[in-house]
Amino acid sequence: MVKLTTFLAAAVASVGLVNAQSTQVCNPTTSLCYASFTDANSGVTTRIAIPAVTQATEYAIQLIGPRNTGWLGASITGSMRYTPLIVAWPNNGQIVTSVRYATDYVLPTPYAGPTVTVLPDSAVNSTHFYAHLRVQNTGSWPDATGGTQNLVSAGFGVFAYAFSGTPVNTPSSSSSTFNVHTTFNIWGMDFDQARNTDFATKLARLSPTTTTTTTTRTTNSPTPTATGCVRPQPLNPLNVPSGWTAKSVLRSLTNPRGITIDSAGNLLVIQSGVGLTGHKLDSNACVTETKTIIALSSLNHGIALSPDGRTLYVSSPTTAWRYNYDPSTMTATGQTVIITGMGNTPADHVTRTIEALKKNPNLIVVNRGSAGNIDDAAYSTGTARAAVKVFDMRTVPSGGYDYATGGRFMGYGLRNEVGLAEDSAGNLWGVENSADNLFRGTTDVHIDNPGEKLNFLGNPANPTGNWYGYPYCFTIWDPSTFPKDQSYSVGQWFVQKPNNTISDATCQRATAPALQFQPHSAPLDIKFSPVSSDTNAYVSFHGSWNRQPPTGYKVVIVLGRRTASGGWEPTGNVQSKLNGYTDLLWNNDETACARGACFRPVGLVFNAQGNRLFVSSDSSGEVFVLERTGGTTTTTTTTTTTTRTTTTTTRTTTTTTRTTTTSACTATVTRTVTNTPIVTVTVTQGGNNQTTRTTTTTTTTTTRNNGGSGAALYGQCGGQGWTGPTTCAQGTCRVSNQWYSQCLP
Repeated sequence: MVKLTTFLAAAVASVGLVNAQSTQVCNPTTSLCYASFTDANSGVTTRIAIPAVTQATEYAIQLIGPRNTGWLGASITGSMRYTPLIVAWPNNGQIVTSVRYATDYVLPTPYAGPTVTVLPDSAVNSTHFYAHLRVQNTGSWPDATGGTQNLVSAGFGVFAYAFSGTPVNTPSSSSSTFNVHTTFNIWGMDFDQARNTDFATKLARLSPTTTTTTTTRTTNSPTPTATGCVRPQPLNPLNVPSGWTAKSVLRSLTNPRGITIDSAGNLLVIQSGVGLTGHKLDSNACVTETKTIIALSSLNHGIALSPDGRTLYVSSPTTAWRYNYDPSTMTATGQTVIITGMGNTPADHVTRTIEALKKNPNLIVVNRGSAGNIDDAAYSTGTARAAVKVFDMRTVPSGGYDYATGGRFMGYGLRNEVGLAEDSAGNLWGVENSADNLFRGTTDVHIDNPGEKLNFLGNPANPTGNWYGYPYCFTIWDPSTFPKDQSYSVGQWFVQKPNNTISDATCQRATAPALQFQPHSAPLDIKFSPVSSDTNAYVSFHGSWNRQPPTGYKVVIVLGRRTASGGWEPTGNVQSKLNGYTDLLWNNDETACARGACFRPVGLVFNAQGNRLFVSSDSSGEVFVLERTGGTTTTTTTTTTTTRTTTTTTRTTTTTTRTTTTSACTATVTRTVTNTPIVTVTVTQGGNNQTTRTTTTTTTTTTRNNGGSGAALYGQCGGQGWTGPTTCAQGTCRVSNQWYSQCLP
């Protein structure tokens, strides 16, 4: 899944565990004292000063980076999600600031409320980027549970920065999109070092302030179409095959995720961190009215309507609710908790998809992802993580079901089954986001493995509770990157490190996927059309963060057929690879997507007639509509030739270190990337007028090497490009991603 790879949501369970790495630095001009941390590897320094009060509502922060700073940001909680993020970048010798907020690992969106003032000693010169900022109106903010989190005003906490050398896309705009960071760090911060009496008086000793910014979201004026419909312009080109058109419906939303359409034809949108909004559509799918239905900032993804359209279901990372719903007025009343206990620690994989079933209208199905990339404890059904469960709405206990003990398992060992859909026979299908950073032994295979999955989950009225492989078993997409110790094939199960307890043979007990998708595509939704003649499924790919070159960022059609029982199945199988599905909506250039210059599909919903498919894009704040213009629903031919090619490049040989989770930080894996050209694979679909889709893979080899001296608690201990300590003086070295491992308790 694409992430602005976490600042790491490292939770501090006890202040006694924190070995603070900050030091105190005092300004002789103002007498303000700051808690300060300098990353010796990147040269980035971050400092914070706060008022010496019981509960602070403001702070001063210094962000100091090298002269090539594209952007530099800080998290005052150490997490990327559910916290205000302070970001600054240069613009023609000046400093532009932006406050951002994210509920998932996507480009954070502008966050209204806090005010940022650029203090006059800030500078951009030939050697450094130095932003000295006063941040006000930021004493508390929404957390993942629907409550609030307060600014740390004393004691120990966790702090983080993120840095990129790539300039933002629109430097003059505080709402600019920007690229994923190239480095970051997280550490323990002693906020007692940052406390200052007479904070405002001391800060005023600087000369008068220069620039005050309140972050807002920019909008473009809509343009009329030939029908008189007024539509917003899409932020990025929308490409579709023949027989379809794509248009923009909404813009300037805040992280639009799950979407549905009510019985009156209104479009309902979960805006993560905001709540649920309703949008009345005319006959041209133009918005004529917009209203807030539920103002609840913890809502982040899940939404469903009962078959009769009168009950609304929504979810946060921890809780699911139902409401009485009136489509004629787009109003929701009578909030009732139906499921609790869905939170994860650490707070990873926070989407809780809800599928309200048509064939069994008293049942709903809810997913819960794993607590991290490899969540070993999720193998036990007692954790009820990496699972999909079915719940009976007729017997909801007072206070709601507890997810772990209530309901019945549709399946477990499903790492993050975000997309769920019911076929015409009432069977449940799901799409699974598989793991990142996988090895086979000491060989790094993660670029093109493992495959993302399309899973058949069975009949919700009679659930089997099968195991689907996670956290041990994964499927091979590209066997060429595996070691040459044995024969490997597409679709074969594999484990990372075979031993006497867990081996590839163990995986034969797992339920295999029906189909694979390209690794790291990040499928987030699946839908079937209400048109009986349409035998395909539709899947949104959010896009990769863990693959170079990137992949995903599109909507695809999974080719399928009706079964004898009236259900559905894909025409391809686990060995089919790219032949099992074809593109429906795509970006011009996937290589630009890491810069934020792409839409990223999330939610899907058909209208009742099945001739319109609505698509949300969280990163761009948009909703699109795809419409059939004639012909069949397949895309085996097109009227034009469209070629999308990723440039073939070579990698310069480098040796970097990545600490694995299979040791107590006493060993590392050295990842050697050789001068092997990227292999370009072209898949051609269609007849005389054809569409060519180009994807790329890479070849890597790895060797094992011993680690070095110990890093402090909350210090970095590994990651691509890391040359510092690879063992931990305290705690355990835990892999977060390809670029970062950290010593944690």
